[in-house]
Amino acid sequence: MGSRTDAEQHDTRNPSSTVNTIGLAAVSAVVVLAALPGVAAAAIFSILAYELRRVRVRIWATWAAATAVLGIAAAGFSPITWLYWSTSFATRTWLSTVAESFPADSSGLRGWMRTHSDASILEVVGTQLGFGIPIGFTVTIVVIVAFRARPRALRGRIEGPEHSNMRPVGFLDRRRRAIERQKIADGYYTGA
Repeated sequence: MGSRTDAEQHDTRNPSSTVNTIGLAAVSAVVVLAALPGVAAAAIFSILAYELRRVRVRIWATWAAATAVLGIAAAGFSPITWLYWSTSFATRTWLSTVAESFPADSSGLRGWMRTHSDASILEVVGTQLGFGIPIGFTVTIVVIVAFRARPRALRGRIEGPEHSNMRPVGFLDRRRRAIERQKIADGYYTGA
């Protein structure tokens, strides 16, 4: 037998790799916020909405598809222009000097960036939301499937359907539960 406890003997984590992973995640988050604030905002708000009200993944997929169609329609039915919208914030803020230095006859993304380097902030917000909302909903689907679905399913098996991911639980379910608890407390089901 050794002098080390079981916890010390079985702890095989490498603390430096955890720090590297956290640092990489933090840098990635800053890059996404700096380049695609519309996507980040839509993803954050939709993940919070999912945590408050468990909506099924197919509903999120429907919303992502519908908002993508609306965004592409707003971009003049041009998926390429819609994809260019992802660069509107960076073009207007920290890449504006680079975008203005592109030749006047540039085409493609460089031409779009040169043309929109002096866009109004309202146009930037509109393009970021037009591109960001469907992508944010898609990110939410990935988060739900990858990180939240299995723990919620296990919790639902342990604590009941209220905590399950099998169906949404809303205010009507909470109201029905409160009414049933009140009936039980009042002796409604005693048969007397």
